[in-house]
Amino acid sequence: MRNTNFVGDFEAIWLLTKNGEFRLRGYNQTNDRYFTKSTLTTQGIGIMYKKDFMNWKELVDWFLRRRKNRSSKQKEKEDQKSFRKGRKSIGMEMDARIASCKLPLSNLTS
Repeated sequence: MRNTNFVGDFEAIWLLTKNGEFRLRGYNQTNDRYFTKSTLTTQGIGIMYKKDFMNWKELVDWFLRRRKNRSSKQKEKEDQKSFRKGRKSIGMEMDARIASCKLPLSNLTS
């Protein structure tokens, strides 16, 4: 029995956003029998992100600005976590001080 390529080769791209930065791509390709002897076709689907730049400087500036924003956001998150931990530990210390300052009522009435 001979294998036939019923679907054929195709590539479909759907725009997920209006500006076309995010795309969904699906494809079916026939493989060359000389290089691959096991499968005759390759199918796939993927998500693509596309960003256009007018020159190399724009690309480098975009990359560095994005990297700087990520590091500053991570630093803010770490600061917030340490601030929350600090508030919890201060509250625990105050609770411990209040508990240690309590006197039994029997000592006050005698």
